[in-house]
Amino acid sequence: MTVLETARVRLRPLRVGDAAAVSAMMTPNVSRWVATWPSPFSIEAATERLTRAIAANDAGTAFSRIAERKSDNAAMGWLGIAVIDETQRTGSMGYWLGEAFHGQGYLSEILRPFVAGAIAALRLNHLNAVAQVDNAASLAALRRLGMQFVEQRMDQTPIRPAPELVAFYRLDCSAFSPSR
Repeated sequence: MTVLETARVRLRPLRVGDAAAVSAMMTPNVSRWVATWPSPFSIEAATERLTRAIAANDAGTAFSRIAERKSDNAAMGWLGIAVIDETQRTGSMGYWLGEAFHGQGYLSEILRPFVAGAIAALRLNHLNAVAQVDNAASLAALRRLGMQFVEQRMDQTPIRPAPELVAFYRLDCSAFSPSR
C-alpha cells in the first residue's frame, strides 16, 4: 500500500489499530464540518468504519489514508476518496483533521499529494467534493486544488437533523497538477 510523505506528514494506509485515535479526534468541533462522522464517535464505531474502509481500499474502490505527523507519529486525521461512478471514473472526497492540528497549514500541505495519489490509484477522471458554505478553510482548500464550484444547494446528511446549505465542487482530473 502506498505511503505518501510531505515535509511534516506521512499519509499511510489505515489500520484497525487507529480506532482509538480516530474516535478521540472526532470531537463536536470536527464533526460539525463532516457529513457522516457523528460525535461522540465510539471506538467500536471507528473500528467498524476502519474495517469497511480497509476492505474498500483493498478492493480498489477507495483510497483512504491516515495523516500522521512525522515528528511523533501522532495520528492527525483521515482523508478518503471513494469511487461513486465506475463508468465515468468519478470519486467523492472527504477529509478531516483533529482539532489539535487545525490552523497550522497541514491540510494545505497534504491535500494535493493525497489527491494525486488517489487519482493515480483509482484512475479517476473526475473528483467531487462538498463542503458547508460556512466552512471557509475547506472551501479555500478545494479552490487551491483547482476544483471548480458547481452549485450551492440544501443537502441532508445522515447525522444531521435538518438539511444544510453546502457547496459542490468538481475537478477534471486531467487538468490536475500534483506539483502546483
